[in-house]
Amino acid sequence: MFWRVVPLGDERFGLFRSWESPGDGDEPFGTLTDRDTALLAAAFLPLVDRARSFSVDLEDAGGPVLYRDGRAVGRIRHGDPELTEALNLADGLARSPASIASFLEAAGVAALELAGKIQVRRT
Repeated sequence: MFWRVVPLGDERFGLFRSWESPGDGDEPFGTLTDRDTALLAAAFLPLVDRARSFSVDLEDAGGPVLYRDGRAVGRIRHGDPELTEALNLADGLARSPASIASFLEAAGVAALELAGKIQVRRT
């Protein structure tokens, strides 16, 4: 499922599921006054309810172990829960073309141009 941002007038933007429409009487999941924030919410809403790929075992004798889909992939000092959650969101983003599109739109043209230049130089 993907979310879309719909201008509602009076400087508000509604978050709607892909099949919903204010014209059909559907209520928005949320309303925001900033379009970029609405786009970020649309990008990440599908990611917060998905199964998590990353987890950390804090009880390992050698220190916290980072797992991805049940396979140990490394160690993280202190078992940083914020990094683990960020990895789960990034993993979800990488697997969702609709979320990537919303995220890139929120980033804006200047960021896209710079990211393109960086990517060209890396490859």
